[in-house]
Order: sequence, then structure tokens, then C-alpha cells
Amino acid sequence: MQIKINLVLVGLLLSLAPINNSCTARTASTQTANAAKSPLAKAQNDPNTSLGWKRYSIDDAPAFSLVLPSEPVRSSAGATHTYMSASSAGIYGVAYLVDMTAAARHSEGSGAEFLIDNFLKPFAVNYQQAQGAGNDFHIQLLVQRETSISGIKGFEQDFSVGDSQGRARIIRIGQDGFCVVAIWRANAPPSELNTFFDSVKVESTQPSDSAKQ
Repeated sequence: MQIKINLVLVGLLLSLAPINNSCTARTASTQTANAAKSPLAKAQNDPNTSLGWKRYSIDDAPAFSLVLPSEPVRSSAGATHTYMSASSAGIYGVAYLVDMTAAARHSEGSGAEFLIDNFLKPFAVNYQQAQGAGNDFHIQLLVQRETSISGIKGFEQDFSVGDSQGRARIIRIGQDGFCVVAIWRANAPPSELNTFFDSVKVESTQPSDSAKQ
């Protein structure tokens, strides 16, 4: 059953407690450099998963690690940067929006549109293309609940993309938005979803060396 969204999503995001405000101010030149570089994703076996997936530690700003089915591909569109990895049943990864507070101030859409455009749409486009379904799709926001990542409070948003299901967990780190996203087919084993979402760790909220260059 669909539950109507009764929260202004941008307001909720911006009201989340910022982490390390003093470390997250970025100039335009830093954003450009960060978007042009691809920080090394270091892979290692994770004893907590039986799927054969590996834990990838990504030295970006913020530095984080998570368990994925394959080495993630990094891409950027404006101030949104994504790391995506696909299995036969779905697509998994992270999106972070540099200076989310500024992006929200300049946004002319609703809170729901802001969430979809900046965090969910890049994953939906790649998922649809992998399914051979093209770019004609609709993202429907469903249930929303409170959650946390590495002890940082945020919220979890269920959504649908056509006949497929999706979930996003979003926190605020300084002025940036950090979002963990998965979209999966109906036959995706629950173990994949649990392994992915339970694996995410924010290692550091300080800008990495690659982000400073």
C-alpha cells in the first residue's frame, strides 16, 4: 500500500545534524578537481558476506566503504557524484551531493523532486539501461522511515522504478548529502539487500587527499 509523503524532504535533509561543518567547505575549483579524479577503490574480502562480494574502501570526501558485487564505476553530474555496481538482480551504490544546502536553496522543485533528481535518478537511468528498458520510467516515492549510517541519523526512503523496487538511506555530512541506493528486480535474493545496506560504513567525514588536490 502506498503511503503519501507527509514530510518536506529537503527540509528534513537540511535539518539533520551536520557533522564536521568546519571540514566541508569547498571552493568551485575543489569541486571541479574532485569530479575529474577517480579515487582508488581498494577491494578486500569481507568475512561477513557469503555472496562472494568484496568490500570496497573509497578514499573520497567523505571516505567510506561498502560491500558490492563488483568494482564500482564512478561518475559525476554537476555536484552529484555516484559510485555504482551491478549484480544480475540489481544495482547498488552511493551518491553524494556536494554542498547540498546550496543546491537546495537554488532548487525550484519540490522536496520530492530534489530527492529524485539529485540522488535517485542517476541510479534509475543506469538500472533501466541495464534492463534494456530505455529512459522512459517513473520514480514513485513510497514509505519513509528514520534510520542511521555509522551512527549518523538520517532517513530511509522506499521507492519504485516501474515494476522494480528501490531503497535509499540518506544522511547529512557537513553541508553534503550522502545517499546509499539500491534498485532491484523482483527475484533479487533478500541476502543481497541485507548484505549491501548493513555493510556501509562512513570511515571519515574529513575531505580526502584526492579531494583536496
